[in-house]
Amino acid sequence: MIKAGSLLYAIYICLLISLLTGALLLVFSFKKDFTLKLAIKSKLVNQCESCINYYLSDIENNNDVVDIFDDGLKCRFAKSKWGLFEKLTTKAFFKNDTIEKTILIGAASDNKNLALYLCDWGEELKISGNTSIKGDLNLPLKKIKTINILGNSQINKPKTNGNIFSSNQNLPKLDYAIQNQNGKSIFFSEVRSQGYIFNDFKNSPLTIELEKGDNLTNLQLKGNIILNSKDTLYIDKYAKIQDVIIKAPKVVFERGFVGCLQVFADKEITVEENVILQYPSSLAIISENNIDQKKIEINGDSQIYGALILDGKSFDEKENNEINLDEETLVVGDLYCNGKLELKGKITGSVYAHKLKLETKSGNYENVILNTVIDATSIPINYARLPILSNKNEQTYEVIKEL
Repeated sequence: MIKAGSLLYAIYICLLISLLTGALLLVFSFKKDFTLKLAIKSKLVNQCESCINYYLSDIENNNDVVDIFDDGLKCRFAKSKWGLFEKLTTKAFFKNDTIEKTILIGAASDNKNLALYLCDWGEELKISGNTSIKGDLNLPLKKIKTINILGNSQINKPKTNGNIFSSNQNLPKLDYAIQNQNGKSIFFSEVRSQGYIFNDFKNSPLTIELEKGDNLTNLQLKGNIILNSKDTLYIDKYAKIQDVIIKAPKVVFERGFVGCLQVFADKEITVEENVILQYPSSLAIISENNIDQKKIEINGDSQIYGALILDGKSFDEKENNEINLDEETLVVGDLYCNGKLELKGKITGSVYAHKLKLETKSGNYENVILNTVIDATSIPINYARLPILSNKNEQTYEVIKEL
């Protein structure tokens, strides 16, 4: 005969086994669902990357939704301007799961070997000192002349290494369209006390209006932000700025500043010593306002990774425009000067100039380069150039940066 206590004990054991079995089945079910979701997420991440590559391979594709592999995982594209760049947002989605990524894209140069394009005004290029130019050249009269400016006090062994082609009286045409950005607009006084301002690129642009006397001392700005100043804007070395657009009549970077931004000035940009503008930055004066003189000045030991742009329409305007690069400066990317350009530093990339100038203690010279390095052959791999020149039908696009 089985005792009642033993029967109760057996029931407890069966109940415990049932609970453990149910728990195991539940854990297995959760694990299966989690593994499935993880697999879908992983596929969506890969799909998002494939979407970007697909779009860049066919930049004129007007389809806003595609199923690349016919597997139910779809892509949605949205492209817009962000300063001089194209901003591309891709979404890969399956049912309720979505992966989103926003990137800046830039044009791969259709002439990566171009070192110097100098407009033809009837006077050949003259080189002196330890000047070195690596890459192809488009020159007036297709000629280079070696001269000695500073006499026996310097080494005078300039050299070039590249093909020489003829140029004409106009630079290759710029192709830019800076669109007005829709979004929220606020006054700087409303956010100044925050110290740190961030606006994700998933959101609409945030425009911050600066009034006379406002400055960016000790302020951190990052993301989808446009600073609009009606007065000269001083950016001190303690400001932390990433991916922001700045618009002002005149912009001055204090010595020691480090950041990544796009600047659009009406009249003047001054970069003091030891400033580093990280890739992809740009300094541009492309205003069509009737201003007597427009100028970009880069002082010693400063480094610009991206582009310098100074445009001009009429001949008189071009004659008054100036870009001055001091000794020990470095530009990696594109330098476009529809005006008079003075080079005393190093350029890794391409230079476009209406005219060249040189000022020394002994005098002023035209179309002369002294102790300068221009190297179009050493641009870093996958360093996308800024999409500023025409012939876009012949260009391919690359990822510049993930936002």
